Amino acid sequence: MLRYRDFPFLAAVCLAGYFLLLAWPGLTTHFAPDDMQNIYTYWTAGPWKVLWTNVVFVTSFYRPMGGVFYLVMFKLFGFHPLPYRIVIFVLLCVNIGLFYCLARRLTGSREAAAFAVLVECFHAEAIVAYMSTSSIYESLCFLFLIGGLLYYVRIRQYGLLLSPRQVVVTALFFIAALDSKEMAVVFPAVLLLYELLYPGLRHRDWRRLIPIAVTGIMAVMYTAGKLFGADSLATLDAYRPVYTLTRFLDTTRAYAAALLLTPRPMSLAGTIALWGSLIGIAAIVRRRELWFGVIFAALAFLPLNFVTPREGFVLYIPLAGFGLFAGGLFHALLDWIAKAAWRPQAAAILFAGLMIFLWNRNSVHIDRLLPGLTGAQKDTWETLTRLEQMHPRVERGARVLFVNAPWTGYDMYFIAKLFFDDPTLLVVLRDHGHDRGDPIRTFDHEFRFEHSKLVQVR
Repeated sequence: MLRYRDFPFLAAVCLAGYFLLLAWPGLTTHFAPDDMQNIYTYWTAGPWKVLWTNVVFVTSFYRPMGGVFYLVMFKLFGFHPLPYRIVIFVLLCVNIGLFYCLARRLTGSREAAAFAVLVECFHAEAIVAYMSTSSIYESLCFLFLIGGLLYYVRIRQYGLLLSPRQVVVTALFFIAALDSKEMAVVFPAVLLLYELLYPGLRHRDWRRLIPIAVTGIMAVMYTAGKLFGADSLATLDAYRPVYTLTRFLDTTRAYAAALLLTPRPMSLAGTIALWGSLIGIAAIVRRRELWFGVIFAALAFLPLNFVTPREGFVLYIPLAGFGLFAGGLFHALLDWIAKAAWRPQAAAILFAGLMIFLWNRNSVHIDRLLPGLTGAQKDTWETLTRLEQMHPRVERGARVLFVNAPWTGYDMYFIAKLFFDDPTLLVVLRDHGHDRGDPIRTFDHEFRFEHSKLVQVR
């Protein structure tokens, strides 16, 4: 007979196998086109600017914590993708461990934490987060956001108020999360949510609000820097917030569809029914972790709700909320259906049933989504491979022309400067007689893409 102490071990083994079997293709993928632009951005800025903007977090510089990753990896490994993928895979595993620790503290149960991790650890619609290096920002933001929350909750669960040093440490976690991705701006609201649900309003010591006030002020400063800084992404249509009910409903419908793995945006009625059901269940079950989970998920989506809808990788952080909700719900179900003697068996049956269901759903959608992801990486990888084989030599500051590159954007421009390790290189991309890139008309070297293969003409 299965004993109560056996379930956490068996669940851990099953979770490890479940995640590795679903996510292992991420170790075989190559660079996405966005990776070239990302590396180029930080490479041209230089290491000192990247480090400085990690400290001075209120600038509009683009996600400098990701810059640390890219610069270090590019310096050590160049255009070899496997080390990048291994580091991100390790990060994903560390994030699962951190989330388990947080879920166990918020639910008070290893059983509930295991169910929470099962829901949170993999979602096919977020496939980019597991299998593309360009999603490093999600992995790093989760690491510091959940890590900072775990640090805070652990102190508060001992009944302690944060000391000045601990407030500083919490703020440093917050800065690191902000430097990773803008979604972390909700961290002060998450701390307030914890204080409202767990210690509760009956504890009126104002000193517990100090970390919330400090991080709240930091969030306002950070938001101002991002919106009004010299390099603000808010000047671009894809990042410009539109504070209307229509935009909010459009993005909420899109992310609800992604969550449920449906191919089209959900109807407004279906979206309301989904969120209404989550709130209704939390109200009926009356467990704090359910309320925390559903509100955390809503808060995590909030920075995305007023910009144009993103792809499913943005689910990676909100999944922590849905995981907590599921963990609390299954824990409540076990309390209701299982007597003490049969509880481990009931837990194992429910866990296995949920894992099989999620495996089937995720596997089908991986088969649908993975070819598109790897296909988008194909041109970049083939071009890098061909350049490595050719070993072309160009003098420093040379003028180089690339004809009929397979990208509509500037990917070949970034690749050329990075490959030749020369920021003074002048590069022009020519496609159907139209030039883009540096303003030059004569060239020292010419490369052409013929049938998608790169050849050097002169």
